[in-house]
Amino acid sequence: MYKASAFGYESDVNVALTVDAEGKIATLTVDAKGETKGLGQNTMEEAFTSQFIGKSGPFAVGENVDAVTNATFSTKAAVEAVNKALEKAGATVEAPAETPVETPSEEAEAEVYKASAFGYESDVNVALTVDAEGKIATLTVDAKGETKGLGQNTMEEAFTSQFIGKSGPFAVGENVDVVTNATFSTKAAVEAVNKALEKAGATVKAPVEAPAETPAETPAETPSEEAGEAAAETLTITVQGYDDGHGADVIISLTKNADGTIATLTIDAATQTIGLGKKAGDEAFTSQFIGQTGPFTLHENVDAITNATVTSTAVVEGINELLGFGEK
Repeated sequence: MYKASAFGYESDVNVALTVDAEGKIATLTVDAKGETKGLGQNTMEEAFTSQFIGKSGPFAVGENVDAVTNATFSTKAAVEAVNKALEKAGATVEAPAETPVETPSEEAEAEVYKASAFGYESDVNVALTVDAEGKIATLTVDAKGETKGLGQNTMEEAFTSQFIGKSGPFAVGENVDVVTNATFSTKAAVEAVNKALEKAGATVKAPVEAPAETPAETPAETPSEEAGEAAAETLTITVQGYDDGHGADVIISLTKNADGTIATLTIDAATQTIGLGKKAGDEAFTSQFIGQTGPFTLHENVDAITNATVTSTAVVEGINELLGFGEK
């Protein structure tokens, strides 16, 4: 039995293997109990370990080993440990032709850059590595504090894969697709990625709309200032929701983009019934309005909160009034 280990995402990943007479792996077990449950710990599953059986190596992620989804660091650690154990077994482990021996060691030492930004109800944390060109090589998002099935989906590969091989800057709706009904969590993840890239020294240039090369043609400072002022202006209205004897005020605040679409929306429905009207403040409800211009109508382009028609109606009418579509 030959054993070896390598550091993964947050702990050592340990392997134990046996080889046959030809130096090919006969049995393999991986101990990754210290890695993230449902992610890095999946390197212990047969679906992952079976890739090595009957082979002598060398092994490399993306060449002859498939990475565990959203567990790049744990996967690389397992592969590194397997190669180390094979060396102990006397198997011939040569560097792949495409990657000289120096490269894997450099990748193993690649610095991880971390940053965070506040999402819908918690910090969204990211950790990434960059290649020699400043492009993102690996990315993990920790959004465990966000809403399950919504904001937490920013941790999935379907979201993180949008950043791989790119240097930024990133902006929701431009080069990053928003996670459905998770606008705040998505924006936080994107903001954190941009922060981490700055730490990495990656070139984060201004968006295409305001190229730094053409200040002369655009007395462009003025439009950008005007846009900033417009974005900073918050429109607020108080409407009467459902009154259960504890007050009925619902406070709506929003900002608009230059094209009149809603940029941000917050609803304070603390006076409304818990589990019913109070849900007007949840992202699942408010996200329906983001990026839209109105007017809004219940059951047409806005889904009402179940069993909270009075609150839903009051909110929709208040938003319409703020946007200039009549009085509530």
